[in-house]
Amino acid sequence: MSKYNLVIIILAFLHSVSYGSVLKNEKSFEHSRKLPSIVIKPNPPERPAATCIKFLRWYVSENAWLEKNHFFKMGLPGDTTTPYVVNYENLKLYKIKLKRNGRVSDKLLDNIQMRYDSAANYLKVNPQIDGPVFGFDTDPLIQLQEEDMLTNYIKKIRVGSVRKEYGNCYVRITVSKDLSYIFVLSKYKNVWLIDSISPRFEHPFKAKLQN
Repeated sequence: MSKYNLVIIILAFLHSVSYGSVLKNEKSFEHSRKLPSIVIKPNPPERPAATCIKFLRWYVSENAWLEKNHFFKMGLPGDTTTPYVVNYENLKLYKIKLKRNGRVSDKLLDNIQMRYDSAANYLKVNPQIDGPVFGFDTDPLIQLQEEDMLTNYIKKIRVGSVRKEYGNCYVRITVSKDLSYIFVLSKYKNVWLIDSISPRFEHPFKAKLQN
């Protein structure tokens, strides 16, 4: 074999080794740019009835916190001349807490906001010193003057009925023989969220108390 042929063979071998190394490095670099595959297993969406029951029980469990965060305020302690105004700071905290629960819609939160905005406008025209503020003598959601009507039965609440119609779901939660709640829910990104909550008084005497 001539020296020329030997040189050609050696050069070809070195080229193949070098090219293979380049390919290996390119594959390694390409692999390093790819994000690791992550398998996400989302929790299955709750059924409307379960959403209502879990929310109601959660809300009652937070009752002590709610009682400390009144939505109206006056002047300093002992001041009997400063009219009531809406406590927007506490209202904001309340809405954030509801939002974080993950079971109410923005529609429900907006309705709460509008209700207290209306109260603020009313109090500007009709200053009020003595409480409670007119039309706001109950909790904004459970709407009871006697909250033990709910809290005493919270562990026994049950689904009364579920009806879907025109994209909404209507769930009746039975609390006791005297009280039920009607929840209206809508689907948002495949999740049922609560748009409104309304009490239903089954006993005429209890209904009279509310009026």
